[in-house]
Amino acid sequence: FISGEAMEWVTIKAPKKLCLYDIDEKATLETYVFLSQLDRLPNDNYVKLDLSDVKKVTAAAVLYLFANVISKQLYISNNFYSVILPKNTDVQSQFECTGLQTALKQGGTKKIERMWCDKNSNFLCGNNKNISGFLGKIRKLTGLSTLPQNLGTALKETFLNINHHAYNGPTNLVDVTWFSYFDQGEDDKGKYITALIADRGRGIPQTIKQTFPDFNNKRDCFCIEHAMLAGVTSTLEDGRGEGSVNIQRPVELAKQGQKDSLLLLSGKGHFFLEKQKNTLPLTLKEMDYSLFGSIIEWRLYY
Repeated sequence: FISGEAMEWVTIKAPKKLCLYDIDEKATLETYVFLSQLDRLPNDNYVKLDLSDVKKVTAAAVLYLFANVISKQLYISNNFYSVILPKNTDVQSQFECTGLQTALKQGGTKKIERMWCDKNSNFLCGNNKNISGFLGKIRKLTGLSTLPQNLGTALKETFLNINHHAYNGPTNLVDVTWFSYFDQGEDDKGKYITALIADRGRGIPQTIKQTFPDFNNKRDCFCIEHAMLAGVTSTLEDGRGEGSVNIQRPVELAKQGQKDSLLLLSGKGHFFLEKQKNTLPLTLKEMDYSLFGSIIEWRLYY
């Protein structure tokens, strides 16, 4: 920890939209710039995180924000961030009902423990020891005794990958290795569940480039595409690398017309699968700014 006397306050202002996949490319770029600012902050400042002008938030962006805040609070100072909440009443309501307002407050391990006890908190974080508790909580919150389309298996596979690969090897010594957000909603296509997992590790592109030298000069989105192929593994061992199949299976199992989707963001890479009729078209993009670690998001109708 750094003593309070040695630290000064700086203010970082958020854009009006916090979104990593908005149709409005300007809004997406502004979000990447804002989050990159937070990642590059020196450790010898306190930060006023000014969200007062925010009028729209989406899941991946606020999960990344949550992961950044918790990491700084745990490993630098519980008081590293002081958050100025949005003035927009709709966004205020989102912050309150999902537990994000509590999640962004100053605090450390005790705050995280309270979030696990809060039956209304959609934001959680933990390590390999918390996986069964997480799966139980997501079932309870959604009221689903069985998660749709093998989502439970996909989540377990994601946690396994984080534990073994995100931080250069298995680790049970760190209090928090993953961060999550989950919610459910309804639109003209029916009821759906949204589940996201993030880590603050080395990222998928970096892992692929270290393992497969032919990818050293390739774009991050192509590295993610390669990582999602069956049989590809950073261990280079035969019979491994089937986890990517399990991660994609919930979308493959979608009924015709459901438009279930899978999004992966890591480094500068953007990997998006969406069920359309009987096909699974893939969209790859390379962004101008890099994210720290990885985010995976499923949106599944049931």
